[in-house]
Amino acid sequence: MQTKPKDSSEIVRNIWDIHTAKHLIFLVLIIWAAHYFTFRSFGLYEDDYTYISPALGWRLSDVLYNMIRVSLTGSQGRPLGYFLSLFLAFVGAKLGGLQAIYLLGFLIHVFNACLFYVVLRKVSSETVAVIGALSFGLFPADTTHIFLMHAFGLHTSLTFLLLAGLCYISGYRTLSYFVIVGSLLTYESPYLVFLAIPLLNRNWDSKLAREIIRHVAILSGIILMVVLIRFCAGESRILTVGASAFRLAIISAKIEAAMVIGPVVSMAAFAYGPAWVLCHWNRDLTIVFAGCIIPFLWIAGQLNSQTKITTILPFSKLVPTAAIMLCLAYGFSFTHFPPIALYGRLTSVHLAAAFGGSLLFACVCSMMLSAVHAYHWRIFVRTVLALYLSLLVTYRFSIQQDFKQAWQNERIFWTSAIGNLPDMTDGTVIFVSDQNLPATHFIRSNSWADPLVLMQIIQFPKEWKNQPRLFVVHDDWAKRLIREGNQVKWQVPAARVPSHWEILPNKNVILLEMENGKLVRKFGSIVVDGQPLELRQRSANGPFAHPVLRREEMREIFALPASS
Repeated sequence: MQTKPKDSSEIVRNIWDIHTAKHLIFLVLIIWAAHYFTFRSFGLYEDDYTYISPALGWRLSDVLYNMIRVSLTGSQGRPLGYFLSLFLAFVGAKLGGLQAIYLLGFLIHVFNACLFYVVLRKVSSETVAVIGALSFGLFPADTTHIFLMHAFGLHTSLTFLLLAGLCYISGYRTLSYFVIVGSLLTYESPYLVFLAIPLLNRNWDSKLAREIIRHVAILSGIILMVVLIRFCAGESRILTVGASAFRLAIISAKIEAAMVIGPVVSMAAFAYGPAWVLCHWNRDLTIVFAGCIIPFLWIAGQLNSQTKITTILPFSKLVPTAAIMLCLAYGFSFTHFPPIALYGRLTSVHLAAAFGGSLLFACVCSMMLSAVHAYHWRIFVRTVLALYLSLLVTYRFSIQQDFKQAWQNERIFWTSAIGNLPDMTDGTVIFVSDQNLPATHFIRSNSWADPLVLMQIIQFPKEWKNQPRLFVVHDDWAKRLIREGNQVKWQVPAARVPSHWEILPNKNVILLEMENGKLVRKFGSIVVDGQPLELRQRSANGPFAHPVLRREEMREIFALPASS
């Protein structure tokens, strides 16, 4: 049932004032410094080669066709998430290329943090709202904020959750249910957090119990409807989940475990992040840390000096609500089990925990601030909070450095690789030993997406049936080959298609190894079961010995020359 919303003028008076303006401006600047200060040095990573880079060269006529095709055939039940990834990448590319795309990602993160501030401001004190919004924007458990695919395809799910939550607590409950469907169709994890939204109601009474029952029934009905549609469409993931009672029991056990393990790991990240950055300190981080201390001391002083603070929902209700939301965030984590990742792409498992985790962190900090009365203790707590938040920004900046370094590695890698491949032909398979390749911590310089990159950079002849692919393999890769008669087979890792076995083409395999910071091509043969597999011999008159036809936008992104 839709309740009568509060008068809009009352809401404005309660939330929007000069303090709110200062706090939101401060929040925007902090998110910029923490995540996007070096955005001009960011590039494409891992999943970006599937759901970001294809849209860079699209024309308007390509947009609708490709987005519908991907949404219907490769969405994993997340059609809106992949639609938004491709559409926003297309829009950003038209506005100004890769850098404009990153600015769109920044706007999404800022919008979400500001929404979170407004939601908390309507149910809690200004202190909780400010600290909560800051911790939401800097949430240390998820290290993929910069990752474009996640910014467009995952963090937009948080946008739907926050908008739905704002509608619900503002009295527009019917509308909130339509909005939250967007979260389920974008990236499902934040959807379950919405189950606990009624607990942000200021009155915990018998009416609340009935409201929660109705709320859970409606959300369960939405889930069942979506699952039924996905089942009728023959989606493989849904069919696999319901394949047997035993599998359902295993999934249920995983969910229960994830709802215990996940919250512990995500809250532990509030200590792990600052500890990690202290162990990997450098000059740039010193500058960032020093530059943050005074602004955070100022904002902490602003909060500490507020005399008229009205907490609509007391800590005795906010804390358990935050804890419940934190557990619900892992209700769909059985596909990424256990949720223990602390760095890298898989930390997206903690995405939905940003709501409950940030609220819980804000409650703890606010209780500490309100518990001290002596002037010297207020100064001490305020200073500790400022130093901690400065460390949190520094930690996020160190992730920026890693993304920057990873892109530098990628550009050097692909420029060097293409320079060694002037004689590629139909069906060529290129192996690159991972020994001595530079590695990064928070995002991979080389990943599962490597086989997709060559065909995105180079325009191969249309008559070629098997476009050349490049794979980064372990240095003992040859030991894993299998000889069957005169043929040699190897197991192709999963990329766009599942892992499978293929026959290696004799005299059409190229091997590259890193020596003295450069990729060097190897010639001759490799031994498989006592017999040689001939490597491709270099030809000066190969099809790519002369200027290569490349997608112009990719050539510019990789800073590749006009010829090999």
